[in-house]
Amino acid sequence: MQPTVNYLNLEYLLVRMRDIAVTVHGSFGSIPADITALITGIFIVGMVASLALIVLIVYAQMKLMHTEHAGFSAMEEKELERKTADVEDFGRNDRWDTIVKLASSSAHGDWRRAILEAERELVLT
Repeated sequence: MQPTVNYLNLEYLLVRMRDIAVTVHGSFGSIPADITALITGIFIVGMVASLALIVLIVYAQMKLMHTEHAGFSAMEEKELERKTADVEDFGRNDRWDTIVKLASSSAHGDWRRAILEAERELVLT
């Protein structure tokens, strides 16, 4: 299994393009110098345009990853808030609120009733 390549070897690409330009420039001796200069100029402009496009693509990819990360972070925060709200709403129990109210009372009878109700709640769950 071959390892994956996670980079672009720009130096090799530019050297190969220059070699092609030199080969085209030197191999056709019967072509006038103006035409070979034009072809060389086109190669150079093409290399510069390719480099500019590569830089633009890398910038766009980085910006996309940053935006995507920010979006996922915001989505996770909203999900966490929703889950927290659901847990708080789920934690509400009228019977338990009654037990807490009875336990907070100053009457001894209410305390006993709170203990009995709490025990019943624990047995039921």
